[in-house]
Amino acid sequence: MKTINQAFAILVGLLLLGALVIAGIAAIEYISSLYMALDPQLARATAIVLFVVLIAAWIITHSIRRAAAQQMRQQFSNEISATYQYFVDHWIEIIDHGRQSDSNPEAQQVLDRLIALYGSADAIKAHLALRTMMQQKDMQDANMHAQLGKALLAIRKDLGSDTQGITAQELQQLVLPEPDLDVRPDDLAQPQLDSEPTSGV
Repeated sequence: MKTINQAFAILVGLLLLGALVIAGIAAIEYISSLYMALDPQLARATAIVLFVVLIAAWIITHSIRRAAAQQMRQQFSNEISATYQYFVDHWIEIIDHGRQSDSNPEAQQVLDRLIALYGSADAIKAHLALRTMMQQKDMQDANMHAQLGKALLAIRKDLGSDTQGITAQELQQLVLPEPDLDVRPDDLAQPQLDSEPTSGV
C-alpha cells in the first residue's frame, strides 16, 4: 500500500511538472507572437523597457538581500557583545565577592550556554579555566585574576578591537579593584604640635 501511494505521488508530481512546462512554453509563444506583431521601432523600445525593468528588479532584489544579511550580521554582533558583557560582569562579581559556584547556578548555566553559542575558541577555553578555578574555591587567587585578563584579551580580539601593545594584566587591572592595603598605626604620620613659646621673666 505504501509503495502504491509513493508511485501515485510521483505520478502526480510529474504531471504537475509537465503542466508547468507546457504552460511556460505556451506563455513564451504567446509573448513572442505579440512581440513579432509590433512595429519594429515599438518592439525595440519595448525590449529596452523590459530589459531596464529586469535590471531594476534584480538590483532591488539584490539590495534587499544585502540589507537583510547585514541586519542579521548586526544582530549577531549585538548578541556577541551582550554575551561578553554578561561574561565580564558575571566573573567580576564572583571574583570580587568570592562567591561559590553553587550560589547562583542558574546564572552560571545561562553564561555557559551563551559562551557555547557565541564565544570564540579562546573565550570558551578561558571560561572553562575560570570555572575550574571557581570549583577549586580559589576565587581570590592571583591565577584567577590573570585568567580573567587573558579572557578579556581574547574577547577584544574576537570583537575586532585593537590588542596591540595591551597585556592581559593591564586589562585585568582595569576591571578588578585593587586589593585593600592594610594600614598599620605605626605607618600613620604623627602630628607635630608646635611648642608654646616660653616668656622670659
